Amino acid sequence: MMFFLLNLNDQNLYKDRVIAQIKKEYLPLFELKDMRYVNGALTRFYRLPNSVNSVLNSQNIKSVEGLILGKITPKAIEFGLDRIIVIYFNSEVDVYKIVRDLESTGMFEYVEPWFIYKMDIVPNDPLISNQWHLPKIQAFNAWDITKADNIVVAAIDGGVAWDHPDLGGIIWNNLGEDVNGNGKTLIFNGSTWQFDPGDLNNVDNDGNGFIDDLIGWDFYGNDNNPKPNPCNATYDDHGTHVTGIMAAWTNNSVGVAGEAWNAKAMAIQTGACGFIFNAINGTYYAANKGAKIINHSYGGPNYNNAAITALLYARSMGANNYAAAGNEGVDVGSSPRYPCCYNNATICVAATNQGDQKPSWSNYGSCVDVSAPGDFVYSTAWNSSSNSFIYAAYSGTSMASPSAAGVGAMIKAANPSLSVDDIDTLLICSTDNIDALNPSYAGKLGSGRVNMFKAVRMAKFAGVSVLKVRVDDSNYNNNQRAEVGEQVKLFLTISNPRCYRNASNVSLQLINNDPNITVIDGNINVGNLNMEQTIEPADFFEVSISGSQPRFWDFKVKVNSVPQNADTIINLRLIIGFPKILVVDADTLTNFETYYTSALDSLNKVYELVRFNEPQLFRSNTREIIIWHTGNRSTNVLTSAERDSLVAWLNSGKKLFISSQYLAEDPIGSQFIQNYLGANIIQTGIQYKTIVGETGDPVGNGLKFRLVNPDGAQNANSDDNIAPNNPNSRRAFRWTGVTGSGDYGGAVVYQIPCKTVFLAGPFEAISNTQTGWNKREEFMSAVLNCFISSSDEVGLIPFGIYPYVKNSQILIKYHFKQAQNLNISLYSVNGYRIYESEIKSAQYGIHKIPIKSKGIYILKVNEKTYKLINN
Repeated sequence: MMFFLLNLNDQNLYKDRVIAQIKKEYLPLFELKDMRYVNGALTRFYRLPNSVNSVLNSQNIKSVEGLILGKITPKAIEFGLDRIIVIYFNSEVDVYKIVRDLESTGMFEYVEPWFIYKMDIVPNDPLISNQWHLPKIQAFNAWDITKADNIVVAAIDGGVAWDHPDLGGIIWNNLGEDVNGNGKTLIFNGSTWQFDPGDLNNVDNDGNGFIDDLIGWDFYGNDNNPKPNPCNATYDDHGTHVTGIMAAWTNNSVGVAGEAWNAKAMAIQTGACGFIFNAINGTYYAANKGAKIINHSYGGPNYNNAAITALLYARSMGANNYAAAGNEGVDVGSSPRYPCCYNNATICVAATNQGDQKPSWSNYGSCVDVSAPGDFVYSTAWNSSSNSFIYAAYSGTSMASPSAAGVGAMIKAANPSLSVDDIDTLLICSTDNIDALNPSYAGKLGSGRVNMFKAVRMAKFAGVSVLKVRVDDSNYNNNQRAEVGEQVKLFLTISNPRCYRNASNVSLQLINNDPNITVIDGNINVGNLNMEQTIEPADFFEVSISGSQPRFWDFKVKVNSVPQNADTIINLRLIIGFPKILVVDADTLTNFETYYTSALDSLNKVYELVRFNEPQLFRSNTREIIIWHTGNRSTNVLTSAERDSLVAWLNSGKKLFISSQYLAEDPIGSQFIQNYLGANIIQTGIQYKTIVGETGDPVGNGLKFRLVNPDGAQNANSDDNIAPNNPNSRRAFRWTGVTGSGDYGGAVVYQIPCKTVFLAGPFEAISNTQTGWNKREEFMSAVLNCFISSSDEVGLIPFGIYPYVKNSQILIKYHFKQAQNLNISLYSVNGYRIYESEIKSAQYGIHKIPIKSKGIYILKVNEKTYKLINN
């Protein structure tokens, strides 16, 4: 077979043919002169009317054929696929002149070249031995909910090594061609997979226009064997790799796992040698034979009417299309690429790496709907030189597109009643936003990286969640805070987010394990809660509170609904009383506050999280410590209102820990640093990756941290070099790993011993998994220990006991890594025991022993003895 190719802007087309769609009113003029099977595919031959022949003049026309092979369905006629013809010439022609000449007749909807598209793979050696993309998209959790049983997927590609040991068992069988009635058209003969000999009869048994299409069709060689043609070792197994990502045989003790567990893969070949020649017929065939997920890992810059018609036809048949965004590293919003940029016809997929970042080669832009793993993705492969079955890791948006398609198959399996529009919406709805990890491409990588678990949950379940718990204590002090001694009503604001299923018969049940909480009424009846609906039911929980405060009350709410809720048990936390620690979320756009609250949780601290626009909450006299962070907020980092609130706070004698990598670059923030945080700004906007505590400093001594690794926020983009600016401030940490010479301050403590701690970088970026380095909670513990040890009211000494005498009291401060029992005894200098106590499960806190007389005392705590003097 000879092809005449012209290179056009890194795009190819045939130089011996053009495609045209006949207008309906002129169709009778194009005589159907013959219809016969050619190499097993039903083909239609037409005669051009004289008016068309006349404009072609002396061009040597070889044949005029219908573009679509096989049977033309009634729906295909609705889309005008029956009116698309291909005019073949015996030699090369000026394609664009032919297009213009035919358009001048007025008999065609459009005339265009037959474009050939490149496969979107970036070859790489197989450097990894596992499928990192599966845990990244939470496939394992999704498989606990559903499998993709019998969902048919298809790759419009360069063929499939369908006899691969990890593919043969999942290849789609066309039972319309099952002549011997054994329920199979592909069988395993004990050593390899083969066509069932009993089904090969050279007859089009299912009447679809293709003879013996047992597992699909080869539209490149026009035969019934869609196995790749050895041509270009780089691309020969492209379709095999793509198919394996979508649907490799899973749980068979062999090789790899496909995303769409138990799906069936239709084998279709539409090209070879790295090019796709006949995607239109492949798409049409796949849709007609029941494929619900169709992948297109190819593309180019030329818009093609016939191609988009085929894609829209597939959607009308219930198939979702997924297309690779391309590997040129360009913005496809300004330089469109097809089929990726056919709006409303395909889901366009960009690629991500293991860190959820866009590789340099992946395209991006407004055409992109979602991103998916595409860098070093491990899957089934085929060595065309030796005809051997292997596994390999390849990179490209060719790998990302089938990853998104695999998620689409799982969505369809979770809820078969969903329309193609519903499936697209769910895929886009359920992604994890990765803009923060790709700031240069924010808004250009679609809605985010696909998440199979979230997508399947949305498809199958209702999504009732609790957004807020409102406390009604109007019978007491009416401060909307649950406190000891009160019997309060709890009103829940609940929501069913976009993309989850509508919920009916919703009811909520309170589950309580706190002995100091008495449940008076633990049931709320809701009724119906539709998708995107948020309400506060009139019904409420009612509880009575005893015990100590401040503290957390952790309780559960069981959700009953039809369909079942995604989370049948919702964990909630209510603050009893007013904690001394406030975490102020001033990052505005991200959820970095979780890095701070998780550190406090690990220290068993009671705290309250407030937003930066709620200053009234941290002006309460019961508050002692503010933890303030700004995350990636790089403009208006500190407003005048925020500054005034913080100044008022500090002037009232309270403590502040502030973490910000952009505060020094902000006009108001830089003044605040110099006037209230005791630091001068030496240098801004430099990236540091490690920070080490100063020897002997109460906060930094013995500590070191790395601001890298995916377990942190990965946002250390603009750290600053700061220095103490007066005798009452000191440097607690210094940056290390900095290029060049110099002394780089990373954190300053002001008003010794501790009133403010300023970290000129993002606390949230600290790694908790670097061997030999400290964790975030240890940084937080050091800060809080410094704050509290400078207070007369409470005290913590790191991981030990520190007793001292003050105001006729012995204060025993303790802090242990793990809780332990404390046996406390106090003796006079003569050896008489004057006090004895036991504290069970002590971890941190202060114990007070009143003493009336001056003199020397002997304190014994467990096995340690201390000599104390009361002057």
